[in-house]
Amino acid sequence: MKKIISMVVIFMMLINLGFAFGMENETLFSKNNEISLLNGIVNPDYVDYPDGTVDIQIEPPITDGNTIPDDSRSGTASAIWDIGLRIGSYFFRTAGNIILDVATMAFNLTETHINKNKGASVHLYHSYTYRNKVAKVYNKSTRTWKTYVIEGNREWYRHEFASFAQTNGYAATASVDFTADKGYPPIHVDVAPHYYDDNWIRDMAQYNYYFNRGVTEEYGWR
Repeated sequence: MKKIISMVVIFMMLINLGFAFGMENETLFSKNNEISLLNGIVNPDYVDYPDGTVDIQIEPPITDGNTIPDDSRSGTASAIWDIGLRIGSYFFRTAGNIILDVATMAFNLTETHINKNKGASVHLYHSYTYRNKVAKVYNKSTRTWKTYVIEGNREWYRHEFASFAQTNGYAATASVDFTADKGYPPIHVDVAPHYYDDNWIRDMAQYNYYFNRGVTEEYGWR
């Protein structure tokens, strides 16, 4: 009988020990997650940073989706073929080359497929893509990041439209986007004063943080 009682006591002690160990681990995991959630990320291996640490990142590009008309020509294709079209002082292309761009890229056609004795119309547009470089500073006491510097660039991209007569007797119309996601560089960039100076950005971010100032914002088009 004593042997049975001893075994029961040992069994209950093991159950209590396991429960306590589980509760301790759960509490530790919850605390770690609570700390991590302050930074917006659930991570049990959360790492703290020294107060005033600066993190500089380039945010994903954004656009308002609008295109701005710049130049256009209409008439018989042969008559407008060598006339130049412009986007400000940043881009120049003849009407004939714009027609060929659209014919080649949109329809896989060549110049021999274009009836130059018929009407044609060409248009140049540009769009803006905004690319911000942001500096955030880490507050150790609150375990949070806050933005203190924004440097904004504005990139110009061209868009070509053309309509023309094909030699097969049908009209063709299309537009082509010459944007970075398709492998084309911007035709112009409005550069913020300190966009490419990370040392200045880091120093200004820490200055704003330690002296409790607001966000320093600089944009290339303002």
